[in-house]
Amino acid sequence: MILNKKPEFKVETKKDLLYGINTIQTDAQTLRYSDNGKIVTTDIKLNMIPYYAWAHRGSGDMAVWLPIELNATKPAMAPTLASESKVDASHNVKPIVAINDGLIPKDAEDRTLPYYHWW
Repeated sequence: MILNKKPEFKVETKKDLLYGINTIQTDAQTLRYSDNGKIVTTDIKLNMIPYYAWAHRGSGDMAVWLPIELNATKPAMAPTLASESKVDASHNVKPIVAINDGLIPKDAEDRTLPYYHWW
């Protein structure tokens, strides 16, 4: 996702979450490749919560720094059968997404991409 160049933030109090927390909302866009390889943007409402409240929401992704420049982000790949498949394991940790993310390491020692290791 990418923030607008001049984002406008709105603070909203959510009294029903954790006995009351403030969230921050702003407009943003997501970038992805379409099936024919073109970049598609989608407008979204980005809801941000305080860091201390993140662990109480269940599993999910977190971003601390959000890009405002196109060269600081990359579009999501178009969905494929592999990327849309659900992968599960008895030792289910975040790197398990590397099994079907479609990214190919340069060699066996490449640790610049997520990888899932099991024994």
